[in-house]
Amino acid sequence: MWIASKYGWFSIVNKPTEHDKEWSGMSEMPSINIRARSVDDLEALRKFADIKAKPIISPAADYCCRVIVSRQELARVMGLLALDVDYPNFKDMIDGRPDQAEKLSYYHEIWALMFQFQMERERLALPVKREGAGPGGAASGPSR
Repeated sequence: MWIASKYGWFSIVNKPTEHDKEWSGMSEMPSINIRARSVDDLEALRKFADIKAKPIISPAADYCCRVIVSRQELARVMGLLALDVDYPNFKDMIDGRPDQAEKLSYYHEIWALMFQFQMERERLALPVKREGAGPGGAASGPSR
């Protein structure tokens, strides 16, 4: 899962680590990795959410740093992030944060690519009649 937050960009995955070499066929892998591309982002998240796990720095890895937490800890962190949403526009908020503003152009690129995906899907999709939609599925405005 990718998370773009006011504290940074994170990738969250469920994968065994060097400490989980015994893992073999358990129904649930024991390690949730919260990964970041910036140590500053990871430290900001750790401070905000009071994550006690120590960061693992791996400059040669796909993501240069990570913390390993339990599923319960991840749920707690996600809840705190949800409660901390206090902005009407994510990219505007990022632009106003000195510790995150350098990522703004990258977020614009991600937004543009996903918007392109959305437009392509809509172009290829069969017309679907939506509630309040007129002919061809286009919104017809409020009914009178």
